[in-house]
Amino acid sequence: MQFLLFFSKLLFLTKLCNNLNYIPIYNPKVIILSINDIFDLSSKVILITGASGTLGHAFVESLANAGAKLLLVDKRITPILNLQKKIQKKDGKITVFKADITKEKDVENTFKHCINQFGSLDVLVNNVGISKILPSIDMQLADWNKVVNVNLNSVFLCSKESAKYMIKQRRGKIINLTSIYGLIADRFPISAYYASKAAIVNLTKALAIEWGRYRINVNAIAPSFFMSRMTKDFFEDFNIRNYILDKTPIRRLAETKDIIGPLIFLASSASDYITGQTIVVDGGWTAW
Repeated sequence: MQFLLFFSKLLFLTKLCNNLNYIPIYNPKVIILSINDIFDLSSKVILITGASGTLGHAFVESLANAGAKLLLVDKRITPILNLQKKIQKKDGKITVFKADITKEKDVENTFKHCINQFGSLDVLVNNVGISKILPSIDMQLADWNKVVNVNLNSVFLCSKESAKYMIKQRRGKIINLTSIYGLIADRFPISAYYASKAAIVNLTKALAIEWGRYRINVNAIAPSFFMSRMTKDFFEDFNIRNYILDKTPIRRLAETKDIIGPLIFLASSASDYITGQTIVVDGGWTAW
């Protein structure tokens, strides 16, 4: 009798929770997946902005090796065409699209192209960034706006457009590339970079809250210094290089492989219950 009473209450609560779009608290079914299943990207459609950059190139190669279907987006068409030819020899379906993702119409056309090519979109990787080394007192508004437009506005525009499709699908993942300089400032005169990267951290949280009901995960990765076109000049200065190493407990610069792991994690089902977070990849820099 007590069992029947318990069961009837459980059934009532289940129906009530379902009506409220909640998952019942009691769920005796346990699903065990293999590591390969959890991190499987073979059926994922992934759009990568800034695909011709140092990180973009590494992301494309790694995700292609994982079997993902990729759309490479960049203002510079030749580098991503060359990258497509290089990787297309391996497995994986890759297409390219030239766009200035600071322009709303270009962004709309980019995502239309993705849907036309693949029929869906599983993951967006917002991976563009520039900086301007200039004391704030000498910075013109045009300099400030250029950095903010590329670093922040592009993330908002692409995230907004991707969400239109992901909401219809009731699933999707957005991964924003920010920086440790979105969490802290430093001695370098790059105030527009600090501000725009910090804004990405909070935008990530805001969109995670807003779109969580649609099962859209929004997270960010914050790397420290790694060798790229943007940081090349920094590393040629011996004093600056030593300063960076002194600030890093692990005592080395980041490598692209250090950032690929978090990317694959956030793109895969292993991170399905993680949203609004920033994964810091800095060798301990921000632990001080």
